[in-house]
Amino acid sequence: MSKKKSQQLINFAINYPYLAITILVLLIAYQQVSSPNWLIGSSAEISHVNVCFTPSTTSCSNLITQQINAANLLVFVQAYSFTSQPIAKALINAFNRKVEVAIILDKTSLHNKEETVLIQQLQQAGIPIYIDKIKGLAHNKIIIIDDRKVLTGSYNFTKGAEHRNAENIVLINDPLINRAYHNNWLKRKEHSMKVID
Repeated sequence: MSKKKSQQLINFAINYPYLAITILVLLIAYQQVSSPNWLIGSSAEISHVNVCFTPSTTSCSNLITQQINAANLLVFVQAYSFTSQPIAKALINAFNRKVEVAIILDKTSLHNKEETVLIQQLQQAGIPIYIDKIKGLAHNKIIIIDDRKVLTGSYNFTKGAEHRNAENIVLINDPLINRAYHNNWLKRKEHSMKVID
């Protein structure tokens, strides 16, 4: 693929991340069914996608914590609601391993007792917490890991998402998608305020 074509794909993924992910997932699903190498190249070039659904006998929380535990460089989180102790512990462990960890939350997190306890726990470990100042809801549910992985979907990082609600989480292993989400995370951080202890 030419540099120009690569840059066009990167720009598309940055400007339209949800559409880019949808197209990518559909292309991968199509290839798995029909295997047309002419469509998106050889299988070595294809991104890897995993999905997890709740409620289920499979733990989506385990999928998330396994990915955080494997992080080497960074873990950036955007969450509407965050009360999951297993995910918080994995983030603290990553931070203690010198992985860069930072979290952007919705402003409603400051008014929920369970979330404020978790925020204090994460802050005491040294993890910076930001509140998105968007007028509406900061409704993203995203975890960006290193320079290849993104976890996203309807799954809030809560006990309810794991045990009670019908939710989904998609693990995407693709540097272009990762870069698009990373750039969006940085833009949201610019519009956020740091939570002070």
